[in-house]
Amino acid sequence: MFRQFRCMASGRGSTALGTVSDIEQSQVIPTHHVHALCMSGPTASRPKQGDGDMPASGVQFGVWYLDTTLNAVIVADGQGGWRNPVTGAAV
Repeated sequence: MFRQFRCMASGRGSTALGTVSDIEQSQVIPTHHVHALCMSGPTASRPKQGDGDMPASGVQFGVWYLDTTLNAVIVADGQGGWRNPVTGAAV
C-alpha cells in the first residue's frame, strides 16, 4: 500500500517554509524537513477495512484524512464511516 501524506515543509531544507505537498509515505523522512500532517488522496482512496496498512478491525476512530476530491479534512468515526470534524456530519 502506497499511501500519500499531506506534508508541510519546515523551511530548513530546500523547500520554503509552509509549502504543502502530497508525498508517498516512504519519502516522509526527517531529512526532507517536512512534517506529515495526515493521509491524503481522492475519495476513492480513503483508508478502509482490509487495506494492508489498516488494522483488521478497520480504520480506528480519530484517523485524519485530507480528501482531495472534497478538498476537506475528514476524520474516521471508527465504525467504517468518515465525518466532518467541525459538524460531525457524515461525508
